[in-house]
Amino acid sequence: MSQQNYQYGFEPLYERSQRLEPERKKWDLFEDPPIKEDIGSMEKTKYVDFGEKLAKVLAYIFSFLFVLGGAVVSKGTFMFMVAQLNSKEIGYCNKDIGKNKEFTVTVPEIERIGWMWIIMFAFFAPQLGTFIRSIRKLIYKSWELPSPIICALVFTSETLMTIGMAIFIYVVLPDLDSVKGLMLTNAVCFIPAVLIFATNLLRKIQRIDFQNDPNSIPILILDLMSMLAQASAFIIWPITQAQSTTLWYVVASAILISCGWWENFAPLNTKFQKLTKFENSRYVLYAFVSLWKCAVFLASMLAIEGIRLGKFPHQMFEQFVGAFQEHNYTVQQVTPVILRNSSLKADVIDSGSEELRPYDGLTLIWVFLINVLSTYICYIVGKWVCKINIQGFGYSFPINLTVPVSLTILIILCGRYVADACAFCP
Repeated sequence: MSQQNYQYGFEPLYERSQRLEPERKKWDLFEDPPIKEDIGSMEKTKYVDFGEKLAKVLAYIFSFLFVLGGAVVSKGTFMFMVAQLNSKEIGYCNKDIGKNKEFTVTVPEIERIGWMWIIMFAFFAPQLGTFIRSIRKLIYKSWELPSPIICALVFTSETLMTIGMAIFIYVVLPDLDSVKGLMLTNAVCFIPAVLIFATNLLRKIQRIDFQNDPNSIPILILDLMSMLAQASAFIIWPITQAQSTTLWYVVASAILISCGWWENFAPLNTKFQKLTKFENSRYVLYAFVSLWKCAVFLASMLAIEGIRLGKFPHQMFEQFVGAFQEHNYTVQQVTPVILRNSSLKADVIDSGSEELRPYDGLTLIWVFLINVLSTYICYIVGKWVCKINIQGFGYSFPINLTVPVSLTILIILCGRYVADACAFCP
């Protein structure tokens, strides 16, 4: 048959014995796998898809609420503890003494000492967590010793931050009302503002992936405004409120606290950024830094109290146990001031008598536990949110809302208390 085809000029396409397959590239291979048939619960996945979407929505909602709630409670209890260090007179509920009389109370010295220790313990709590985590990592993970430059930089920045926090807590905040003090907590990021402005300015000058960006100039302007806003809170405010010498400590404390955030805002593409690369030695450092910060904070608290008293604060240790036990505080009746011509003078002016009222020392412990628990909830939920990559709405947004929400709640509560000292009494 094939010979006849050759005779008539027909050329066969292929011979059975000479069948050649053209070489195919791997990207041009054709695959025709059998269709996989869905069986069982896989036949209809609409409920599974709905469950996935519902779980994601719930994750957004609950992470937002837990982070915001934990941060607000933590900041609120912190401001409450700091407010107890103020020796000013405050209104006292008169339900059990005399409804037709007004009374004031001053925090006694022994209770003030207790609150100073409680604030220090609240500072120690995250440092203890850092120490335990560092030890666990050192036991089960590989690590290396940090360089002397890294050690010096980390110890210096953490020491300055700790001293700044002690000044801010024990000197600045007790001299302010809670609303101003809460707003001032937004002004402790001056060094990060300077670093991020310097980073973008340096990238602009060196033309490193920032020169051709149309938003480069607006970004620099916003960075500059952020830096000026941070500076205005702790520089312009003390200038305008010059009658209070304590406010000048705001400048020092705010700058010192902001030194602790240098690592997150180190200038990119510079030699300075290499100082932030110490992942393998981080836990070695912070196993010691966490304990060092506790010692520095304790020493700073004693130094501040010693400067206030003009001598070493022996009572801080002598009255330590008594501060957490039941003790008394003095309630004093307010003597109204009226016109001399008033015929009601004898009936209105009182002798300003005093009365001792018992105080439960365990209140300090309960406030401390609430503060630590709420702080831990905010931290652990925020850590989980970052792992599942929803930190934009689940962490950053609620953290930015913490101060506005806290301010709103604080103003409402303070307003009710000023109007009626018994507003929160059962």
